[in-house]
Parts: sequence; structure tokens; C-alpha cells
Amino acid sequence: MDTIKAYQPAYYKKFLCDSSECKNNCCSRGWGIPVDNHTYAKYMALEGEWKEKFDGKFAPLKNSSSDNRFVLDEKGECFFLNEKGLCAIQLDQGYDALCLTCRIYPRKLCYVDGVAEAYMQPSCEIAAKQILFEKELMKLEEGSVSPGPFIAGVNVNYTHGLDVTKYTKHPQGVGIFWKLRTTSIAILQSRQFRVRFRMLLLLLFTQECADLISSGQDAKLMPLADSYVERLFSDYFNELYTAMPQGVDRDPDIILDILKDIHGKMTKNSRLFREYLSIALEGFDISDRDWQLPNNFNEHYVKYYEQFFPAHEQIFENYLVHDVLSDGFPFSYGLSKNLMENYAALLAKYNIIEFLLVGSARRKMKFDKRLVVNMVARFCCCYEHSASGFLKSE
Repeated sequence: MDTIKAYQPAYYKKFLCDSSECKNNCCSRGWGIPVDNHTYAKYMALEGEWKEKFDGKFAPLKNSSSDNRFVLDEKGECFFLNEKGLCAIQLDQGYDALCLTCRIYPRKLCYVDGVAEAYMQPSCEIAAKQILFEKELMKLEEGSVSPGPFIAGVNVNYTHGLDVTKYTKHPQGVGIFWKLRTTSIAILQSRQFRVRFRMLLLLLFTQECADLISSGQDAKLMPLADSYVERLFSDYFNELYTAMPQGVDRDPDIILDILKDIHGKMTKNSRLFREYLSIALEGFDISDRDWQLPNNFNEHYVKYYEQFFPAHEQIFENYLVHDVLSDGFPFSYGLSKNLMENYAALLAKYNIIEFLLVGSARRKMKFDKRLVVNMVARFCCCYEHSASGFLKSE
């Protein structure tokens, strides 16, 4: 099988789908799984037993004039998911018989100036576990991937290209991107500081980058990045870090507004995330009927964060670094052309995940690794699998 060189985090090579052991199987989440035309034609050409099995199991894909999707049963599960949580199509017909979506997910392939990078999406709980609980500093290593399914499946949004010129017209624009992203990661992996302070430093860095770009001083971006790295390895930020009170830069009203919006637009197939969200809200004595913050919210938030999470901050670090890598921060593979908008999106995701995990820890009165994985995976389902950002439904 042909392969191409692709830089990837260490976890990418370790990933192994084990749907029979996956509590929240991606075939049972109520997702409208697209079936590409080539695979659909192969299915329709089958005779005998499989012709009968496929009969009535497809419907037109929403907002598409040609592609189809799998019809799901009343529980939101794929009809071809067997009692052991395995795919009957793959078991009988082989891996190559799967549609592009099922062959690719949760993988994601990105290109920057022709250089490929491969990631996993944390909406898959197995991938989420590997991403969140990696103890070593996350970095890219040289590896390889088979590009065929990604190239053929570009229409299902698993292949992404970064247009550096949206952000800078400098002739060294690609080099500037690598430098800014590498510096952003260095900031987020500065383990001498707590994660929330690292996010403050990232804000300062991103704002300075945005100011230079808006004023046409793109040539100063690389020296700026170098200066931040030098400061990280000195005591330059220590005084600011010491003076920073715990719990700053959390705006629970904004977090609740986003969660309320997600909650109000979830479908019946979002049942599991609804359950996890309820656990977190109960931990803070917040009702999903009135969404009112209790008077002692900030006090309890800081107290329970300090009780459960100082020893587990790599969860947040790894999530943030993975997002920076896979989304091309401080630029973006998406539609945004604004560095500060990209930072705001990263901060919002971090704040929401922290809120959900602290609330659930208080509700359970313990740090529950399994709950952390499920909570983050279900939230990422709500964020990643939507064209509009914070998903309305899964």
C-alpha cells in the first residue's frame, strides 16, 4: 500500500480501534455517517444475502445532491453494528469494503505547504484517552500514512490545507507559521507554570503577533517568537506568575451561555453528553432549567480545582497542545482570518472542558479517569462534528 511521509504525535502510531471495548461506539452515537458514491455503488452491486441486508439502509445525505448516509435504528445505532460492537460489513467483506468515513475516522490529515501532518480526533474516546494522559511532552515525529482514503474522502472533511496567505503576505510566511506555532506550544508546555497562567502568556503572545500583522510588521514576528522562548527559559515571567491570583480569567457566565446554547440544541442522539453535562452542573448546584450561578460559585470552583486537578494538569496541557497542532494555531484550517478569534476559540474550549471536569469531580468527589475521557470525548463530539463550531446536535 502506498504511503507518504506525515509528521504525527507519538500516540498516532499507537492508536488501535477496539470498538467492542468502546463504551460510546462511533457507530452508535446517532451520527449521520456519509457513504461516498463509489462505496455506495459497490454496495448496490452486491447480490444475494448482502443485497437484502443493504435494502432500505440508506437515505440521502442532508445538503447533498448525490451522497447518501446510513439509516440508523431507533436507538441511533448503525444497523450493521453487531451484538459485540463490531462492524458486520468489515467482518464479512473486509476493511476495504468500508465507506471512506468509516475507514478514516478518527484520523485527520493536514497539509501545510505540501507537508503532511496526521492526527486523531479526541471525539473518539480511545484517541481522547491517548491524547489526554500522555505523560511526555507532545511533539511531532516523522511517520507515514496511506493517503488514499483521505484524498478520496476530501469531501467528507477529513483532509485540511492551511492557507498561510490569509494571515501574512510575507515571503517567509510558511516559516513564520512554523515559528509561531512552535512558540505557542513551548508556552503551553512550560510546566514551571500552571496551565491557566500559560494561557495568559499565550494571550499576550497572540495579541502581539496580531498587532504586528495588522500594522504590516510581519518581519518582526520571528524575532518576537524567539524573545518569548528566551523568556520562558529565564525568570522573566516569574514575578507576574507569583502575583497572579488563582481563579482569574474565568468568566462562568460566558461558559454557561455556551453550554446553555449547546444544551438547548441537542437532539435525542446527544443523550450521553446531556448526562455528563448534568453531572457537571449538579456538581456546582446549577439547574439546567434556570442556569443560575450560586453565590459561592467562584469559591467552590477554585477549591475543587485545587483539590482534584493540580496533579493532573497534563490533561489540559495535552488537550490544548493537540488543538494547537491539529488546528494550525495561531492560524487556522478553518474560515477565521483573525488570530485573536482563534485564541478566543481555544480559550473557550479550555474553559468549558475545565468547567465540566471540575464540576464532575465535585459531584463524584474524586478524580475519575474514565469520566474525564468520556466527558472530553462527548464534548469534542459536540464541537468537532459541526460546521458551525459549538455543535447544536451530534
